[in-house]
Amino acid sequence: FGRPWRLGQVNVAIGLAGVPATVPEGGHKDAYGRELAVTEPAFADEIAAASGLVVGKAAQTPVVRVRGLNWTDSNDTAADILRTERENVF
Repeated sequence: FGRPWRLGQVNVAIGLAGVPATVPEGGHKDAYGRELAVTEPAFADEIAAASGLVVGKAAQTPVVRVRGLNWTDSNDTAADILRTERENVF
């Protein structure tokens, strides 16, 4: 998946089940004790991107097992990652 103003491609989630689409971290503290205001990692996309390092683009490995992650079960869908038309700057 290409990204504006960046070279290269990364994997993104095209579907998800049981994991959150994003993890809002606003209100939490960073490593220096400062409050995070707008940080909201795209959890499902982060998993997909990390899996790309293992799968490769042409290795024909259809599955990656990810262990060691902690999350709260979620009913989110991949559509929850998409920006609304109002938020879309492109």
